[in-house]
Amino acid sequence: MNRLIEHLKYEDSLTLDALRQLYRTLALKCHPDVTKESGNTFVQLQLEYEDAVRQILNRQGTHRKAIVRRMGAGGDPRSAFLRTLYLYAIVHDRSHWKDIDRALFASAEAYGGSAEAVIRQYRKAFVDKPGSWRGTGPAATAHERLLLAIRQLGCYYENDIYPNKRLLLSYIGELAALSEKLDAEKRSCVLAFGQYLKEEAHGERVPLMMIWDRGT
Repeated sequence: MNRLIEHLKYEDSLTLDALRQLYRTLALKCHPDVTKESGNTFVQLQLEYEDAVRQILNRQGTHRKAIVRRMGAGGDPRSAFLRTLYLYAIVHDRSHWKDIDRALFASAEAYGGSAEAVIRQYRKAFVDKPGSWRGTGPAATAHERLLLAIRQLGCYYENDIYPNKRLLLSYIGELAALSEKLDAEKRSCVLAFGQYLKEEAHGERVPLMMIWDRGT
């Protein structure tokens, strides 16, 4: 049972806007600097938040194409790319979001620069070779850590809660050791992507990362 979803159902407000507000309120309460705990409560809340986002998006499945079209609206190429990247990290493994790959590649190309370079590497190392990293091996673990880092960046930008940034940096730190077990192509991709995310984390924050939920 997802506590966030149950609360939103009870309040009759099962939307991403309501989820965003609820998450921010609870996250500030279980902030490790406030509770003096290890941070496990915050991590668990984060996992429930990501699951809740997926559940709400699944309910909006009939509007999927409209959501993808809206991701590039209302912002510059950097914002459009990062919003698309965040959504990709959340729904990439959902078969009914088959068009998310194309949206990611298109937004990276429109943004250009280092974003386009890392996505080209990622596409070649992972997207075009799914059979080489799915499962439980080193490549799958490294890929999952990479997606976790992307989701933390999205949550940090969306909610401006510092523990998300700390988790992002910790996941990036794990990529160095994990990459040692990968082939040269995947190792280069994972390290370059991690460095890109680290630089983004220290850059200007992009608000409204879930702007693609607005309208129909």
